[in-house]
Amino acid sequence: MPRSRVQGCIRVLTSVEQLMPRNDYKREALDLLKNQTYHHVRIFEPLFFIKTGLKADMTQAFCHVGWYNFTDMTEPGSKFLTMEFLMTLSFEEEGNTTYIYFCFFDEQFKLTAKELSVALGFDKNCLIDLSILAKTYKYDRTTWWNEISEEPMSSKNSIVSIHHPTLRMLAKWIVMVVHPRSDLRLCSLPELQYLFAIAKKIKLSQVMSMLAHWQKMIAGRSPIDITTLVTRIATHVKALDKAQVTYLPWGEEYQLRVGTHNARGAR
Repeated sequence: MPRSRVQGCIRVLTSVEQLMPRNDYKREALDLLKNQTYHHVRIFEPLFFIKTGLKADMTQAFCHVGWYNFTDMTEPGSKFLTMEFLMTLSFEEEGNTTYIYFCFFDEQFKLTAKELSVALGFDKNCLIDLSILAKTYKYDRTTWWNEISEEPMSSKNSIVSIHHPTLRMLAKWIVMVVHPRSDLRLCSLPELQYLFAIAKKIKLSQVMSMLAHWQKMIAGRSPIDITTLVTRIATHVKALDKAQVTYLPWGEEYQLRVGTHNARGAR
């Protein structure tokens, strides 16, 4: 069934049959995405940070690193909007600029990495290139890990071994929201880089590592819970103006909400 246009201006996306894969890659990606489950972005319960005594520290950390607006996630997620975004997501390097391509309602959009970073809510002054941490700020993975944990460096370092309670909670938040995955126990390379930026008060966007992670989710085994952020992007490029979209219901079935009863190692 082709995507319908009502009165020549209303764009409709209410079923998977309305998605239009234009090449073999997109058809294969769509086939994989049809078998995935979709959730709203994961969140901590509103009172959780207050009860743990970390609310002020978390807020300050988000402000220092330029993530304050990014963390305010209230947009409803859409399964079909997210499927179309992911199956059409691609990157292209032109000189020193990275361009990101994606579609909504069978219309292609093109943003620079910086523009997409701003669309997601990161501060406009945030750095995009993670390599600048090593070049300019002398970041070294092993040295930094040894500074925040006594656990020997490995490919499976545990978040609970991080000494500082705020950094420990920030690591947990990053693996829930930025690089969402089922196993919330491990601290990988991107998490360590962002914790370093936070500790050093460096404004740094997570956009590139997020996009790479999102592409892996197409064939992954974890629920796709970036739907809220996809809606944010669609809103930014005005794709949702005069559009009819089916959104996920709100409720426990469609959103993981972490509270004091199931977030270990908070303090």
